[in-house]
Amino acid sequence: MKAKLYLSLFIILILLLPFSLSDKQDNINPDILSDSSIGYYQSTTCKISLLEFYTKNLNNSIDIYFNNNNYADVRCFGKITGVDKLENSYMVSIGTNTSINFIIQTSIWFLLFMFIPKNKVATSYSSKVALILPLIFIIQYLGEDRFYSRENIIHDSEIKLNNFYLISVFLFLVLISFASQDIFKNRERNIINFFTFIFLIV
Repeated sequence: MKAKLYLSLFIILILLLPFSLSDKQDNINPDILSDSSIGYYQSTTCKISLLEFYTKNLNNSIDIYFNNNNYADVRCFGKITGVDKLENSYMVSIGTNTSINFIIQTSIWFLLFMFIPKNKVATSYSSKVALILPLIFIIQYLGEDRFYSRENIIHDSEIKLNNFYLISVFLFLVLISFASQDIFKNRERNIINFFTFIFLIV
């Protein structure tokens, strides 16, 4: 029971921590959002975290809509990247990044699978499968170059030895593949019981 409680707290921490990090030493603090403070937020992009902004404007009666900005730099993740006014509403852009999103989502899914009890007997899998899956995903990255280049500022699909983005993606996929293999081989029979709930995820 304690292990599940710790897992739950860790999931909440992973969800909240990236959106609460900011430099406390820069003396840049959030302001109450209004017509007069739009310029302030536009001049302090990537300095104020979403949690700081939300806490400051918790009792603000104006209409605020949040929009994710996937093309933001990694350093801007979870921070305000711009504010615009549309008629009587305010559109607040939050910096996100597909690479960081992928890491966060993977971590959450792995932690959720930890809630599933282990089998009494582990199922054996060939390690070749763990190497084939990353290759399939890399082919998808190369095939959908226009989509990923719009979604990620550091995306580079050129096949070369100094393309550290593509190499890091491949290595991360290999790591995920081996970790998934380890999780599934110990929980395969119990995971099957949850397949009926897949429609809820979709």
